[in-house]
Amino acid sequence: MTDKQQSTTNNHQSKLRSYLQFSFPKETVNFWLEKFNPTWSLTEKKGMFLRRIPEAKDTFTLYFKVNKQTEFPKAGQHLNVSTEVDGRLLTRSYSPTVMDKENNIIGITVKTVKNGVVSTWFNYGLRPKEIVIFSKPYGEFQWPNNNESVLLLAAGSGITPIISLLRENINNNQPIQLYYWNKTRSEACFVKELQNMQQSYDNFTFELHLTQEQAEQKHERHGRISQSIENNTPELSQSHVLACGPSAFIIQAKNLLATKSKTFLSESFSPPIFELDENEKLHDYTLTLQKQNKTIIVANNKPILDALLENGINHPYGCKMGICISCVCHKVSGKTKNALTDEVDIEENPALKICTEYAKSDVVLDV
Repeated sequence: MTDKQQSTTNNHQSKLRSYLQFSFPKETVNFWLEKFNPTWSLTEKKGMFLRRIPEAKDTFTLYFKVNKQTEFPKAGQHLNVSTEVDGRLLTRSYSPTVMDKENNIIGITVKTVKNGVVSTWFNYGLRPKEIVIFSKPYGEFQWPNNNESVLLLAAGSGITPIISLLRENINNNQPIQLYYWNKTRSEACFVKELQNMQQSYDNFTFELHLTQEQAEQKHERHGRISQSIENNTPELSQSHVLACGPSAFIIQAKNLLATKSKTFLSESFSPPIFELDENEKLHDYTLTLQKQNKTIIVANNKPILDALLENGINHPYGCKMGICISCVCHKVSGKTKNALTDEVDIEENPALKICTEYAKSDVVLDV
């Protein structure tokens, strides 16, 4: 399509939307817009699936053509992506690895999770031209606003926000180190690209750490995250650390580096680990849902959100990692503890992300 033809098409779309918007309810407008083009909508942020590209073992990048309502995230941010699987609308959180604003393309890199309904559907079931729904971008996992040294730590799928940040921010003036952990080399994504970055930028170093295979190539190392990271990072006290990976990995990284680096910013892509305090025993509390006039029992070692879902209460959620705000609700009374920060909250009416909160007393929610 020529630029003139594209411009004419865009003008027709705008006129149609304007006419419908002021003549009919939004729901009716969206229904008829979808008949002309499945991605058209006054309100919904839609993407049409185009293709998938293999990145590593059981991992693919999926490309979507998005509509004008879709907001492009900043590098490192997340989107909730909703797709219909067997008649159910399911939502998962992903950090886009491709953001092509010029062509309205967003790409998400998805690793197939064992027994994972959505990841399996995305990687092996979703067909071209099928539609997904995006949320607004969210997340504060951002590059430091200066040219001081940056230490990047990624484990498994934690590489997805890291690669976006690198693509946007790598430069010739800023020392950058990336340590990337995987069980095996076949599971590692973007390795060739990272090697090319290392060849192109003298101030960028990259190591792939394998936990279940021995190192064989120049850029490979063997073993889990350890004290050696601190020893191999010159001027750690003046470095900004960004870490992304599963909860256990983040806890270890934080213990090793948080107090020794200039700043430490982390993000976990798996649910937080809920542990009882020392000398605290397993205990059940009463959880009251004020608006629904329901009462359930919740244990003090599991997230409140999980207790709701296990009791058949369909509360909204997205990432289940405390990154998005899909599950936020207000606490009317009671004591809760945040699994990410270890902070105890006894205030009335705070907004809580209940996927990361667990009860320390009987709790009443404004739900």
